[in-house]
Amino acid sequence: ENWRTHLQSVMAGGGHESRRMRVRLAGSESEVAWYGSMSDGEIRGLVASALGIGASQEIVARVNGSIVALNDSVPGGTTVEIEVAESSESRQFRRQLLKFENIQAHLANERTWLAWVRTALSLVSCAFTLLNEASENARPWRVTYFVLGCLFVGCVDLTWLTGWFRYRRNKDILAMPKDALPRKFDRFRVRFQAHLLGLLLTSTVLVYVASGWTRVS
Repeated sequence: ENWRTHLQSVMAGGGHESRRMRVRLAGSESEVAWYGSMSDGEIRGLVASALGIGASQEIVARVNGSIVALNDSVPGGTTVEIEVAESSESRQFRRQLLKFENIQAHLANERTWLAWVRTALSLVSCAFTLLNEASENARPWRVTYFVLGCLFVGCVDLTWLTGWFRYRRNKDILAMPKDALPRKFDRFRVRFQAHLLGLLLTSTVLVYVASGWTRVS
């Protein structure tokens, strides 16, 4: 109401030239005018009222694509493009709403992450078993089992990291709106971890048989 009171008082006094600008928002256009000088807040309130924008919403003014300050220094007759900026509360609500809409996908992503953790724990058991065999077998199999055990320890780290990076990337993707999804998700590839694990399992079977499988507990 401040800008209306100001406008009425100035018009009652007379003798002041009006200032005008055209404002446009999403296809709708309107002309605003005021007499004398007005504060920046009053001009923004005048523009918001003309375009039907709520008082609590922030607006951004652009002229020829550049952001400008909306005040009485804008030349008369200028056409100003108005955009409504989202508040931080609105952005937070949209993120929470998007997460709720994708709740099944988020739960599936967490279950997949837990599966990666279980796989890493199983590999830890394999690594300790092989290292234990290295201490009980005679040469040359002692060294072979020790090397295999160390490689399994490295595979544990690679498995955990692969699962973690994929979990975080999937979580970021699920938080994006559909129109912002990238063409490529750029997730951490499983290929390297799968090749290493396949090679280790094959090598373990061959060493197990070649070292005299009847003696290995």
